Amino acid sequence: MAVNYNEEIRLDIGISWQAEVQYSTYMKELITALKSSLSSADTLKTESAKKWEFVQEKLIHLQNLQMDLSLLKQTLFKDSSHFRKTQMDFATNLEDIRTTFNQQIASFENMWHQQTTVIQEAIRNISDVRQAIDEQKAKYAEASQKIEIMERDFGKVQQELNQMKILLYINGLNKWKGRYALACIHVHKGKYDPLLTWPCIIEGQISLRDLTETSQKKNFIKCIKTKRSSGDEDEDEPQESSPTYIFMPHSVMLKANYTKNDRLFLDVNISENQTRHETSL
Repeated sequence: MAVNYNEEIRLDIGISWQAEVQYSTYMKELITALKSSLSSADTLKTESAKKWEFVQEKLIHLQNLQMDLSLLKQTLFKDSSHFRKTQMDFATNLEDIRTTFNQQIASFENMWHQQTTVIQEAIRNISDVRQAIDEQKAKYAEASQKIEIMERDFGKVQQELNQMKILLYINGLNKWKGRYALACIHVHKGKYDPLLTWPCIIEGQISLRDLTETSQKKNFIKCIKTKRSSGDEDEDEPQESSPTYIFMPHSVMLKANYTKNDRLFLDVNISENQTRHETSL
């Protein structure tokens, strides 16, 4: 059987070409797949790098957070220690305050009891004083109704003297009201002025008569000097040491031996070179 050699060669060449085409196509597909894989790998690498950077940032943040937590823990520990110490100090101070407060309360109660006792005693004393004042007022009111204030001219005393006027303030003057009767004498100007040394100051005695019917009378006697003619008693502030006033205590005036039938008597004695004699209070 005769074989066509050319046909065999063409067949071989055709098969080889077809195989080469298939191989080329396969390689292209393989290269394309590799490129796609490489592209995917690059993308994955980029994404991985970004994720790694993100992870690193988070790790750094976590490290900083851990440091902050550590500092916070130390601060809390210190604050806790300080708070415990403060709490203990507060408890001690509170106990001291409670003790001091209790002592103050006890002292206040004791003082209050003492003050209450003093106040009660003062109230009793005030009540007694008020009662005594009321009784004294009643006596003074009765005395003011019984005794008339004398304000009158006395007659001539010898030929060389002018008229004189005695003023008797039964209830006293200014700060002496309600305690003493005050008396003073005024010398009036007149026709005998050329014979007198002016301002004329004359000495004398005023006596509150003892009205008991016995031979041993005890008159209340005080020495006095006359004042100028015009009175200034409303603006004056009499002093016990003043020679122009006499002071007669109400307690003396209201004694039974100085009043009789709701009356009392004052004697005025003006004389030269008389012996000074006074009744001591």
